[in-house]
Amino acid sequence: MGLLADVFSYGDGLKRRLGDHAKAINTLIDERAGYSGAALDTTATLGFAYLPTCAGAPTGTPELVPTGAVASVYDTTNNRLYVYNGAWKSVALS
Repeated sequence: MGLLADVFSYGDGLKRRLGDHAKAINTLIDERAGYSGAALDTTATLGFAYLPTCAGAPTGTPELVPTGAVASVYDTTNNRLYVYNGAWKSVALS
């Protein structure tokens, strides 16, 4: 699965207006972003996951993180990948 347009969190009015179009919207998002559910080719130019970045180590506590997910960010100053699991944990990238 690629990106998901969560139209069901916004109340009955939006659900009624979109109806069965939600699946088509999600398919279009996936196609435009290049998500196919398959492994990427080594020469791929689409389909990559993108991470937010920050200039330095993150210090804030992430809010509204969905169950089963972790917040992540790439520190462009120190070349470290961070995930939040009760505290920020990182690995150095070279």
